[in-house]
Amino acid sequence: MQKISLDSLPDVLSPKDVASVLGVGYAKALYLVKHGGIVHIQAGNHYLVSKVRFIEWVNADTTRIIDTQ
Repeated sequence: MQKISLDSLPDVLSPKDVASVLGVGYAKALYLVKHGGIVHIQAGNHYLVSKVRFIEWVNADTTRIIDTQ
C-alpha cells in the first residue's frame, strides 16, 4: 500500500484513493466512506468522494473512533 499526497489526487476519489491517503486497507477505507461520515455519492456499487469534502473531513477538528468490527 503506497501513500499518496493530497495534491496529486483527482477531484473525485474512490475508496482506493482514500485508502492510499490514510494508509489503511481498502476494506477499512470503504467502511469509512459508507459509515464514517465521509460525504460521498453512491452510483450503483461505486462510491465517489469529492476531494474537497475529503480534505475537510481529514482536517475537521474532531476525534473519531470508528469500530470496523
